[in-house]
Order: sequence, then structure tokens, then C-alpha cells
Amino acid sequence: MRDRREFLKNAAIMTTAGLGTAGHGFPAGSPTSPLPKESQTSFKTFAFDNCRSFVPSSRGGKESGGEGWFNITVKGRRDYLSGIDAARSALVVVDMQRGCMGWSKLPGELGRFHAERTREVVIPNLVKLVGLFRDKGLIIVYLMLGDGDQILPEIAPSAERARERKEVVVIKYSSGAFATSTLDNVLRENGVATVFLVGTDTAGCVNLTMAGAYDRSYQTILVEDGCVSCRPDLHEAAVKVWAYLGFVRTTAQVVQDYPWDRWVDPAVTER
Repeated sequence: MRDRREFLKNAAIMTTAGLGTAGHGFPAGSPTSPLPKESQTSFKTFAFDNCRSFVPSSRGGKESGGEGWFNITVKGRRDYLSGIDAARSALVVVDMQRGCMGWSKLPGELGRFHAERTREVVIPNLVKLVGLFRDKGLIIVYLMLGDGDQILPEIAPSAERARERKEVVVIKYSSGAFATSTLDNVLRENGVATVFLVGTDTAGCVNLTMAGAYDRSYQTILVEDGCVSCRPDLHEAAVKVWAYLGFVRTTAQVVQDYPWDRWVDPAVTER
């Protein structure tokens, strides 16, 4: 019990100091603070509240505030969202292009795993997810590592929706898309608050793009069976990280639970 009280006390300190002063990590007006107190902003929200930039810090429920952080850490995963607006959601497809399928040529079991998962699990699930987002009129962003390649034909962008700016191909030149592409601009210009991430490699480009989205205060949701990695153990490790930091769902849950209200903690009283 004492350890728990100390944990919550430290969480409160982080809110007003490290996480609540424009991201500088110093109490406002302290000798080491780079900005004077009057020019700093105290957001009074936790960086682990995955709706934190688009709504006020959530209150109530089992996964809100310092108590919620404690519960999430004990479980190692989130079971709820504090809120979601389906109309402000986008599907981000990471590097599902011909040139990124080379892991299937790895020797032995690794190559067989990648080929079978891509062919039998990931591509069929991406077809379902792309179909859902098209049917609901939602944004789809296709990330592509470098130019001169092609998105896999099974999920290729729709020319009609591209003309309507509902499907966009964004070229990137790094693992994480936010560092070297216009992804952030595309999402913000379309009012996107929640990103569903799928693609390859789960532990590489998907993971780092998701981290970029999380740090920029997008609500991040990983669709586990819409991703593939060069190694199954690395895939599982990335899924565990984002079950804790963000939110993890399956393709069936995304399709069947739309508009995803059932994922919201009913006990949350302020969003």
C-alpha cells in the first residue's frame, strides 16, 4: 500500500512538473526551467492519457489519472479508451509495398513464417479493414518507404477516393514516418484524432510510426493481426508495448465494433 501511495504521489508530481510544462521537464519558473513561468503552459493532463490532446484529461473510470496509470501498469495493457470519435479516425497502412516483402526470403522458418502470415493473415485482414474505412468514408493513408515502388495490388489505393482526397499515398525516407514525410500535415489537415496502424514491420516501421503518432498526441490503436514482422518474437514484443502505451485490437474487433463506442470506459465522467 505504501508503494502504491508513493507511485501516485510521484505521478502527481510528474503532471505538474515534467509532463505539464510545455514538455520541458522542469517545474514552471524553476532555476533550471528554460522559460519564465508566465510564458509556460501547464496542460494538467497526463501524457499517458491517449486522448490527451483532443479532449480534457479524462476523469473517472479504471484507467484515468494516476490511479489508472497504476492499474494499467499492473495489468500491462489498456482495456478501455477514455473516448473516441469514429469520424475523426484514419487507417494508416505502413509499407505494404512490393519492395518490403523481402523478409519472406529469409532462410528456414523465419521466411516461411513471414510468407504465410503475410499471405494468409495480414493481406486478408487489410482487405477487410480497407473495405470498412472506405464504406464509412474515412481517411486511408498509405505510407511507402521511398518512391518508385507499388502498394500491393490487393489493397491498392482507389483512384476515385484519391481524387476525393480520402486516400493518400505518402512517401517517407525513414522508419518512422513523422521524421521524413508529410504524414502529420495530412492527418491534421483532415482533422484526424485517432490512427489505426497496420503493416510492416511491426517492430520497425510500424512501431516507430506509432511512437511518432503517440508523441504527437494522436490516439494510437494497433491492429495486431494486420501487422507482420521479420521475426514472430519481435512482433509479439511490439504488441505488448502498444497494449500498454496505446491500444491493441484485432481486425474482427475493429470491423464488428464500429463505431467503437464499446471500447470506451463507461465510468469516465469527463473527457
